[in-house]
Amino acid sequence: MDATASIPARSHNFGRFLADFRVPMSFVLIMTVIVMEFVFGRPGILPAATLLSAPYWGIGFVLLGLFIRSWAAGVLRKGKSLATHGPYSLVRHPLYLGSGLMMLGFCHLTCDPLFYVPMLGAMVIIYCNTMRCEERRLAEHFPEAWPNYAARTPMLLPWKPMRFASEHWTLAQWKKNREYQAAATVLISLALLGVWRLLEMNELIGKL
Repeated sequence: MDATASIPARSHNFGRFLADFRVPMSFVLIMTVIVMEFVFGRPGILPAATLLSAPYWGIGFVLLGLFIRSWAAGVLRKGKSLATHGPYSLVRHPLYLGSGLMMLGFCHLTCDPLFYVPMLGAMVIIYCNTMRCEERRLAEHFPEAWPNYAARTPMLLPWKPMRFASEHWTLAQWKKNREYQAAATVLISLALLGVWRLLEMNELIGKL
């Protein structure tokens, strides 16, 4: 086979790999940021006011992302129909919007802007590829409904809020989509970071 002809195949296989393993890779990225925070600490160049306010913004991003993901998971019926209501009437990929906000929140909680670039850069590569793969699959599964839905609904940023269409959220569907796993991981991570911050604060007070 021509070597040039194998390039698209390798690219497709790599894209599928990123899409299939996006969840464990995201978990590894989050844990890497947290470990770097624990090992190297926060930079001393940031003013105290920034350090004090940063956790609130970070927690806000994380909880907002978790809310969006939980909202989407409670209305998404995978494989049965094209989701076009609830959060899916605002953006085509609310689950990834929520994931992105959570990643941004955890980056913010480290209080080190240098962690933002590699973390968010990796997330952009992983999730942009995943969204393209999923959209190709949805276009194949729903050839009649997908083109119109994709044309009227933004991919990731809800800049057409007037097009919102409500949808019934159910706890059973949330559980069926196993969103409790993401929720538990996020809440445990926030708790660990909170304990670490308290220990840091006690150590700082002890040095005064």
